[in-house]
Amino acid sequence: MNGIPDDVLAELKWLSEQSSQVRGSTPLDDPKRRAGDDFCKLVMKTIENYGATFTSISRALGLSDANVRLKVGRHGYIPNPPSQKTYRGIKTTKPLKTHCKRGHAMEGANLHIRPEDGSRVCVACRRLRDRQRYAEGKR
Repeated sequence: MNGIPDDVLAELKWLSEQSSQVRGSTPLDDPKRRAGDDFCKLVMKTIENYGATFTSISRALGLSDANVRLKVGRHGYIPNPPSQKTYRGIKTTKPLKTHCKRGHAMEGANLHIRPEDGSRVCVACRRLRDRQRYAEGKR
């Protein structure tokens, strides 16, 4: 169909079905999560090797053209429309601050890590804050 071999279409269909079952609560190491990226890679290879288009692939799979394009865009293989974010997998964390907002170094004896939430606190700033609160309470 459309110059795409049947085995490639069968694999695309299987990967599409697997990746459509992924939701936010699906564990990161679940094979269904990898199926989405594998689907997108195979779509791009099919376009490159067999001269297929998104429309011909989506029709052969029984999916909407927009569904296939958005999935491939979400995984970063084609540019996304401005309204759609790229899938990034594991959320990235901010780099640790090296200095507090007052310019104190956040290291060694000047760094306190709160045991309840693991947040980092500047000891010099905490002392200043404690002194100000104590002074306000004496008045």
